[in-house]
Amino acid sequence: YLIFFEILKNSLRATVEHHGEECEKLPPVLLNIENSDGCVQITLQDQGGGYKGENVEDLFKFFNTSAIINRMSLYQGAHSSPLAGYGFGLGMVKLYVEHFGGSIHLKNRS
Repeated sequence: YLIFFEILKNSLRATVEHHGEECEKLPPVLLNIENSDGCVQITLQDQGGGYKGENVEDLFKFFNTSAIINRMSLYQGAHSSPLAGYGFGLGMVKLYVEHFGGSIHLKNRS
C-alpha cells in the first residue's frame, strides 16, 4: 500500500503543481502493469514537469524534498501526515521495494 500510495501521490502532486491548482483539465497520470516471466513491471508516467535536480537518484535519499512546507495546500497532504513534505516518502518506498526483492528506477523524460 505505502509503495503505490507514495508514488501516485508524488506524481499527482507534481502534475497539479506544474499545471496549477486552477487548471480545470489536468493531464492524465498513466499507470501500466505488466507481468512477464514471473516479474511484474509497473510504469507510471505523468506530466509533472520532471525533477529539476542533477541526480534523480537523490530523490530516494531521506530528507530530500521539493516541498515548501509552509506553502503546502491541503491537496499536497500538509495536514494529513506529520511527515508530509519532509523527504521520507520515496526513501521508504525504496526500502520496501528492495526488502521484497524488487528495484525501483525513476527517469526524467524531456
